[in-house]
Amino acid sequence: MAEIKRIEKYSFSVANKIGTGAFSKVYKGLDEKTQKIVAIKVIEMATIKNQTFVNLLQNEVTVMKGLNHENIVKLEDVYNTANNIYLVTEFCNGGDVGDIHASKKRLQESQVKTILKDIMKGLQELISKKIIHRDLKPQNFFIHNDVHKIGDFGFAKFLNSEDEVIVTTMLGTPLYMSPQCLGKKGYSSKCDIWSLGICMYEMLTGNTPWPSNNHLELLNHMQNVSIKFPNDIVIS
Repeated sequence: MAEIKRIEKYSFSVANKIGTGAFSKVYKGLDEKTQKIVAIKVIEMATIKNQTFVNLLQNEVTVMKGLNHENIVKLEDVYNTANNIYLVTEFCNGGDVGDIHASKKRLQESQVKTILKDIMKGLQELISKKIIHRDLKPQNFFIHNDVHKIGDFGFAKFLNSEDEVIVTTMLGTPLYMSPQCLGKKGYSSKCDIWSLGICMYEMLTGNTPWPSNNHLELLNHMQNVSIKFPNDIVIS
Protein backbone atom coordinates (compact mmCIF):
# COMPACT_ATOMS: atom_id res chain seq x y z
CA MET A 1 0.00 0.00 0.00
CA ALA A 2 1.32 3.45 -0.95
CA GLU A 3 2.52 5.70 1.86
CA ILE A 4 0.10 8.40 3.04
CA LYS A 5 1.64 11.69 4.13
CA ARG A 6 -0.02 14.43 6.18
CA ILE A 7 0.69 18.10 6.62
CA GLU A 8 -1.69 19.87 8.99
CA LYS A 9 -5.24 19.26 7.66
CA TYR A 10 -4.06 17.92 4.28
CA SER A 11 -3.09 14.40 3.22
CA PHE A 12 -1.78 12.80 0.04
CA SER A 13 -0.56 9.46 -1.23
CA VAL A 14 2.92 9.33 -2.72
CA ALA A 15 1.35 7.17 -5.46
CA ASN A 16 -0.82 10.11 -6.60
CA LYS A 17 1.94 12.19 -8.20
CA ILE A 18 0.50 14.47 -10.91
CA GLY A 19 3.56 16.53 -11.82
CA THR A 20 7.31 16.94 -11.45
CA GLY A 21 9.47 20.06 -11.59
CA ALA A 22 13.19 20.70 -11.37
CA PHE A 23 13.02 21.01 -7.58
CA SER A 24 9.53 19.79 -6.74
CA LYS A 25 6.89 17.10 -7.00
CA VAL A 26 3.15 17.72 -7.16
CA TYR A 27 0.57 15.36 -5.69
CA LYS A 28 -3.20 15.12 -5.72
CA GLY A 29 -4.22 15.65 -2.12
CA LEU A 30 -7.21 16.03 0.17
CA ASP A 31 -8.36 18.67 2.64
CA GLU A 32 -9.57 16.29 5.34
CA LYS A 33 -11.76 18.92 7.00
CA THR A 34 -13.75 19.86 3.89
CA GLN A 35 -13.06 16.77 1.72
CA LYS A 36 -11.98 19.15 -1.04
CA ILE A 37 -9.44 17.83 -3.56
CA VAL A 38 -6.28 19.96 -3.75
CA ALA A 39 -2.87 19.91 -5.42
CA ILE A 40 0.15 19.78 -3.10
CA LYS A 41 3.53 20.93 -4.39
CA VAL A 42 6.38 19.53 -2.29
CA ILE A 43 9.77 21.25 -2.47
CA GLU A 44 12.61 19.46 -0.70
CA MET A 45 14.84 21.91 1.17
CA ALA A 46 17.86 19.74 0.37
CA THR A 47 17.43 20.49 -3.35
CA ILE A 48 17.66 24.24 -2.85
CA LYS A 49 21.31 24.90 -3.61
CA ASN A 50 21.41 28.60 -4.44
CA GLN A 51 19.92 31.92 -3.44
CA THR A 52 18.38 32.49 -6.89
CA PHE A 53 15.96 29.60 -6.41
CA VAL A 54 15.14 30.77 -2.87
CA ASN A 55 14.28 34.20 -4.26
CA LEU A 56 12.10 32.71 -7.02
CA LEU A 57 10.25 30.55 -4.49
CA GLN A 58 9.63 33.55 -2.23
CA ASN A 59 8.35 35.51 -5.24
CA GLU A 60 6.03 32.66 -6.22
CA VAL A 61 4.46 32.54 -2.75
CA THR A 62 4.18 36.33 -2.43
CA VAL A 63 2.60 36.70 -5.86
CA MET A 64 0.11 33.86 -5.44
CA LYS A 65 -1.00 35.00 -1.97
CA GLY A 66 -2.29 38.22 -3.47
CA LEU A 67 -4.30 36.59 -6.27
CA ASN A 68 -7.93 35.53 -6.15
CA HIS A 69 -9.42 35.28 -9.64
CA GLU A 70 -11.45 32.69 -11.51
CA ASN A 71 -8.84 32.42 -14.25
CA ILE A 72 -5.81 32.04 -11.98
CA VAL A 73 -4.93 28.90 -10.02
CA LYS A 74 -5.53 29.75 -6.34
CA LEU A 75 -2.99 29.25 -3.56
CA GLU A 76 -4.79 27.74 -0.55
CA ASP A 77 -2.01 27.30 2.03
CA VAL A 78 1.76 27.31 2.55
CA TYR A 79 3.60 25.19 5.11
CA ASN A 80 7.27 25.04 6.06
CA THR A 81 8.85 22.08 7.85
CA ALA A 82 12.47 21.20 8.61
CA ASN A 83 12.74 19.21 5.37
CA ASN A 84 10.10 20.53 2.96
CA ILE A 85 8.04 23.48 1.78
CA TYR A 86 4.44 22.64 0.85
CA LEU A 87 2.36 24.81 -1.49
CA VAL A 88 -1.29 23.78 -1.43
CA THR A 89 -3.21 25.01 -4.47
CA GLU A 90 -6.54 24.59 -6.19
CA PHE A 91 -6.74 21.22 -7.98
CA CYS A 92 -7.59 21.46 -11.68
CA ASN A 93 -9.55 18.38 -12.76
CA GLY A 94 -9.03 18.91 -16.51
CA GLY A 95 -5.24 18.82 -16.56
CA ASP A 96 -3.53 21.44 -18.72
CA VAL A 97 -3.83 22.73 -22.28
CA GLY A 98 -0.43 21.26 -23.11
CA ASP A 99 -1.84 17.75 -22.55
CA ILE A 100 -4.79 18.41 -24.88
CA HIS A 101 -2.52 19.98 -27.45
CA ALA A 102 -0.13 17.00 -27.37
CA SER A 103 -2.95 14.52 -27.95
CA LYS A 104 -4.78 16.47 -30.67
CA LYS A 105 -1.78 18.31 -32.20
CA ARG A 106 -3.94 21.14 -33.55
CA LEU A 107 -6.91 22.69 -31.78
CA GLN A 108 -9.96 24.10 -33.52
CA GLU A 109 -10.13 27.88 -33.78
CA SER A 110 -13.30 27.96 -31.67
CA GLN A 111 -11.51 26.05 -28.89
CA VAL A 112 -8.46 28.31 -29.08
CA LYS A 113 -10.72 31.38 -28.78
CA THR A 114 -12.32 29.94 -25.64
CA ILE A 115 -8.94 29.22 -24.08
CA LEU A 116 -7.53 32.64 -24.94
CA LYS A 117 -10.58 34.51 -23.61
CA ASP A 118 -10.12 32.86 -20.21
CA ILE A 119 -6.33 33.26 -20.15
CA MET A 120 -6.56 36.92 -21.16
CA LYS A 121 -8.92 37.56 -18.24
CA GLY A 122 -6.33 36.05 -15.93
CA LEU A 123 -3.53 38.01 -17.59
CA GLN A 124 -5.54 41.22 -17.27
CA GLU A 125 -5.74 40.57 -13.51
CA LEU A 126 -1.96 40.05 -13.34
CA ILE A 127 -1.34 43.29 -15.25
CA SER A 128 -3.71 45.19 -12.94
CA LYS A 129 -1.65 43.98 -9.98
CA LYS A 130 1.66 44.78 -11.74
CA ILE A 131 2.69 41.12 -11.94
CA ILE A 132 4.75 39.66 -14.76
CA HIS A 133 4.44 35.86 -15.21
CA ARG A 134 7.46 35.17 -17.48
CA ASP A 135 6.52 31.58 -18.34
CA LEU A 136 3.20 31.61 -20.19
CA LYS A 137 2.85 28.41 -22.26
CA PRO A 138 0.10 25.80 -22.86
CA GLN A 139 1.52 23.56 -20.10
CA ASN A 140 0.83 26.38 -17.61
CA PHE A 141 -2.79 26.88 -18.70
CA PHE A 142 -4.77 24.63 -16.36
CA ILE A 143 -8.39 23.54 -16.71
CA HIS A 144 -10.99 23.11 -13.99
CA ASN A 145 -14.63 22.43 -14.85
CA ASP A 146 -13.96 23.77 -18.38
CA VAL A 147 -12.53 27.05 -17.05
CA HIS A 148 -8.94 27.86 -18.10
CA LYS A 149 -6.55 29.25 -15.51
CA ILE A 150 -3.00 30.57 -15.42
CA GLY A 151 -0.77 28.56 -13.08
CA ASP A 152 2.87 27.89 -12.13
CA PHE A 153 4.16 31.22 -10.86
CA GLY A 154 7.72 30.03 -10.28
CA PHE A 155 9.19 32.86 -12.42
CA ALA A 156 6.62 35.54 -11.55
CA LYS A 157 7.66 38.96 -10.30
CA PHE A 158 6.10 42.21 -9.10
CA LEU A 159 6.82 45.33 -11.14
CA ASN A 160 6.77 48.93 -9.98
CA SER A 161 4.82 49.67 -13.17
CA GLU A 162 3.86 47.68 -16.28
CA ASP A 163 6.48 49.64 -18.23
CA GLU A 164 9.31 48.94 -15.76
CA VAL A 165 12.24 47.43 -17.62
CA ILE A 166 13.86 44.32 -16.16
CA VAL A 167 17.45 43.42 -16.92
CA THR A 168 18.13 39.93 -15.64
CA THR A 169 19.30 36.47 -16.53
CA MET A 170 17.10 34.55 -18.93
CA LEU A 171 14.06 33.00 -17.22
CA GLY A 172 11.24 30.96 -18.75
CA THR A 173 10.89 28.55 -21.67
CA PRO A 174 12.92 29.74 -24.70
CA LEU A 175 10.38 28.86 -27.45
CA TYR A 176 7.83 31.19 -25.83
CA MET A 177 10.20 34.02 -24.88
CA SER A 178 10.24 37.44 -26.49
CA PRO A 179 13.40 38.45 -28.39
CA GLN A 180 14.25 40.87 -25.56
CA CYS A 181 14.14 38.05 -22.97
CA LEU A 182 16.01 35.64 -25.20
CA GLY A 183 18.70 38.22 -25.97
CA LYS A 184 19.03 39.06 -22.26
CA LYS A 185 18.11 42.67 -22.92
CA GLY A 186 15.77 44.86 -20.94
CA TYR A 187 12.13 43.73 -21.11
CA SER A 188 8.81 44.68 -19.54
CA SER A 189 5.44 43.05 -18.80
CA LYS A 190 4.81 43.06 -22.56
CA CYS A 191 6.92 39.89 -22.79
CA ASP A 192 3.82 38.04 -21.49
CA ILE A 193 1.83 39.34 -24.48
CA TRP A 194 4.47 37.94 -26.84
CA SER A 195 4.32 34.55 -25.10
CA LEU A 196 0.53 34.50 -25.39
CA GLY A 197 0.83 35.13 -29.12
CA ILE A 198 3.23 32.20 -29.50
CA CYS A 199 0.78 30.01 -27.56
CA MET A 200 -2.04 31.03 -29.90
CA TYR A 201 0.04 30.15 -32.98
CA GLU A 202 1.06 26.78 -31.52
CA MET A 203 -2.48 25.81 -30.51
CA LEU A 204 -3.77 26.64 -34.01
CA THR A 205 -0.96 25.05 -36.03
CA GLY A 206 0.55 22.34 -33.85
CA ASN A 207 4.01 23.94 -33.76
CA THR A 208 5.74 27.05 -32.52
CA PRO A 209 6.54 29.50 -35.35
CA TRP A 210 10.35 29.15 -35.27
CA PRO A 211 11.49 25.57 -34.47
CA SER A 212 15.18 25.84 -33.54
CA ASN A 213 18.00 23.81 -32.04
CA ASN A 214 19.39 26.44 -29.67
CA HIS A 215 18.82 29.94 -28.27
CA LEU A 216 20.99 31.76 -30.83
CA GLU A 217 19.31 30.04 -33.79
CA LEU A 218 15.88 30.82 -32.34
CA LEU A 219 16.74 34.49 -31.81
CA ASN A 220 18.11 34.73 -35.36
CA HIS A 221 14.92 33.20 -36.78
CA MET A 222 12.76 35.61 -34.75
CA GLN A 223 14.64 38.60 -36.10
CA ASN A 224 14.96 37.48 -39.72
CA VAL A 225 12.19 35.00 -40.62
CA SER A 226 8.66 36.35 -41.10
CA ILE A 227 5.90 34.50 -39.27
CA LYS A 228 3.66 32.43 -41.55
CA PHE A 229 0.60 30.26 -41.04
CA PRO A 230 0.52 26.89 -42.90
CA ASN A 231 -1.59 26.94 -46.07
CA ASP A 232 -3.63 23.89 -45.04
CA ILE A 233 -5.09 25.59 -41.95
CA VAL A 234 -8.24 27.68 -42.28
CA ILE A 235 -8.19 30.63 -39.88
CA SER A 236 -10.71 33.46 -39.88
